Amino acid sequence: MWKPFHARFGDLIQQMADHRKALFEELLLQTSNGIFKDRVNIAAMRELMSLEQAHDAAERQLAAEERRLAKEERLLMADKRQQDAQARQNIENSLTYLRAKMKALEHDRVGGSLYFFLSSSCSSS
Repeated sequence: MWKPFHARFGDLIQQMADHRKALFEELLLQTSNGIFKDRVNIAAMRELMSLEQAHDAAERQLAAEERRLAKEERLLMADKRQQDAQARQNIENSLTYLRAKMKALEHDRVGGSLYFFLSSSCSSS
């Protein structure tokens, strides 16, 4: 007996249509998941780049501070060398002055003793 096409294959066509619908929904879901994953990855990469930029900025700031401190250290060392040179010169001047005074005192003592001996010997005679 002859049956119409829809009567014979209607259930099979409906099953194929349902299967096709499920397949497209799965494809849409997979595509959506892939797009979502891509968006998540892009957001993570942006965050990482932001953190790297912040780290780089902090590193540049630390390097600038290090250069400033090194410059300040060089200036202080130059001041210290100058002060040391001045202190050595002051000490040298003081030593020269003291030696000259000691020599003058020694000269006065020797000269005074010699004068005392000479005047004593002249008076006793």
